[in-house]
Amino acid sequence: MELGAVADELYAGRLEDFTPQRTARAKAARADGDKALAAVVGKLRKPSRSAWAINMLTRSSTAEVERLLELGAAFRQAQDDLDGAELRELTRQRQTLIAAMVEQVRTTAGELGQSISDAIATEVEQTFRAAMADPDAAAAVRGGALTTAISGSGLGSLKISDVAASTTPVLELVPAPAPTRRRGRKAAEPKGEDPDDENTAARQEHERAAKAAADRVERAERAAAVSTEQLTAAGQAAELAGTRRDELRAALEGLRERLAATEEALRAAEESLADAEQDRAAAKAAAAGADQALDDARAASSG
Repeated sequence: MELGAVADELYAGRLEDFTPQRTARAKAARADGDKALAAVVGKLRKPSRSAWAINMLTRSSTAEVERLLELGAAFRQAQDDLDGAELRELTRQRQTLIAAMVEQVRTTAGELGQSISDAIATEVEQTFRAAMADPDAAAAVRGGALTTAISGSGLGSLKISDVAASTTPVLELVPAPAPTRRRGRKAAEPKGEDPDDENTAARQEHERAAKAAADRVERAERAAAVSTEQLTAAGQAAELAGTRRDELRAALEGLRERLAATEEALRAAEESLADAEQDRAAAKAAAAGADQALDDARAASSG
């Protein structure tokens, strides 16, 4: 029995089966005499509902999850390159893809008998966003053994072990036993450490911390520059949209004036038509009277 296989079995199963299966696997390891494995298995954390749902999607729809993570890598590269046009396009794709993935999580969990509330769906969305923003968060999601949702805070110092179960072989997780002393012999005194080595290690640690801080500042400056560019582009787009709106309003007002004039002309034409119809009716009556008078005159002359 190996830790990787046990963890894979636990985190690929139903949420309600996790605890009894974990207990059974730890008991089996102890029965096999592997106390180290039993101890590690017993400490594997049960995933939250949101983490479990993401694990199920990662394991059942690996290609879709990988597409999300690859889009995140492209987004981070565009931020580093200060590519505003690419960032706008990737932002649009990100919104669409995350929304689709959240719905897919709902469907997958529902098929396994678990409902996903709006609050849990929000945790799922935040985790996907974190995975697209941070390589360590992406690795945690990709592993399919999340134990909790990931938020956007503290991504720069995220430890995978804080949000996902470790499947590292047990021998690497259990500290080596301390050496035993033999009776009658004095334990060897530890050698003193060289102060120069301590100073060098401290200096190196300080340099690493300074470099990490400088890298974070540089990334923040790049992100700020990209945000400024996006804000400028959005302002220009809003200005153009406002101008277009004013043009359309003016055109609409002109059409309304023309419509009012046309309606007035139509009313005048209808009145003229009514008058003409009356005149025609009167003329027709007069013509009929004249014809009758002519007939009467002809009759009188012939008699």
